[in-house]
Amino acid sequence: MALNPVKMMDYIKEQEDFRSFLRDNIHDASIAREIKDGALQGEDSKYSFFLQDIVNRIGELLGFEVQYGEYRKGQDGIWISPTKERALVVETKTSTTYKISLGDLLGYMSELGEQEVIKQNLSLGLYVIGKPDEDLSNLKNSIKGGGHQGQLRVITADGLLDLLELKEMRGLGHEGVLTFFPTDLVDAGELITRVRDLFSGDPKPEPEKDQKSKADIEVSLEKFRSIDTEKQRELMRYTKIEEAYFGEKPAPNWKQLVYRAAQAGVEAGRGKELAGELGSFESGETGKERWNYYPDIDYSIDGMNVQRVCNHLIGAARILKSKVWVKFYWKEDEHAKYPGKTGLIDWDFREE
Repeated sequence: MALNPVKMMDYIKEQEDFRSFLRDNIHDASIAREIKDGALQGEDSKYSFFLQDIVNRIGELLGFEVQYGEYRKGQDGIWISPTKERALVVETKTSTTYKISLGDLLGYMSELGEQEVIKQNLSLGLYVIGKPDEDLSNLKNSIKGGGHQGQLRVITADGLLDLLELKEMRGLGHEGVLTFFPTDLVDAGELITRVRDLFSGDPKPEPEKDQKSKADIEVSLEKFRSIDTEKQRELMRYTKIEEAYFGEKPAPNWKQLVYRAAQAGVEAGRGKELAGELGSFESGETGKERWNYYPDIDYSIDGMNVQRVCNHLIGAARILKSKVWVKFYWKEDEHAKYPGKTGLIDWDFREE
């Protein structure tokens, strides 16, 4: 489901608030692709602003230190490698319907080089295109015809997300990411596509089920339900997620896991039922302290501690006949129940 950028823009008024929203909610390629698809649904200028910030968030996930650009002037983003040696100066375009002036991006690069923000001889300009025409041929021909092959690169937003997926699936480090922006290939997406296709018939082997599900401590549904609230809180505090799913939906942290449960309920047409049975989930923007509003589903969720999150997930999975799977660990803290140990939640309500 593509997230609705109009609802987000209506709710999030300030530029920095939207960027904070992206940092809080986009942690992997699949979620980024959902929001990117939403940002490409309309023609209004607000959609291009969404796309610009989403592309910059992808840059952060690729390991760059990102300076977000302003919406109506200057470069759209500056992506600096952690070593400070390499940089990409980014221009995001919704489409290539209108001719793109190369002089603007080249000018930004020159100015940033003079200001010593980037090392110009080790930097590239990068056009990221949301909805390209055919194979980006017009833009690529302009770059080659102007003799700018050593300075400018092009890629589609989907190509950039393909690179992020390669990073996630293959454990690609940042230096590996940089190899996809070589000095002799204008279309960076071509190389990404070749590598992706190379691995498409040879997917990264998943750990054996027994190995993937192996943890120091399994928190069974029976065990969790058998202890009182205080014991549950003591058990689950100071924990951090390594990998988690509500049904088939991935989540990088406890907050996002609850959101995924709410999203699944809304998609199944059972949002009101969840809200009626679970006190931590309400339709619309509540305005209550500690509650987080998610405009794409038009529901608010209480900012719960992990013990309450777990009980919320049990209720949602039971109603939706779904599954909760979480691999997590206890932080190295004297107040953690099992400091440094790994834990596993595997609660399945699909057969109930």
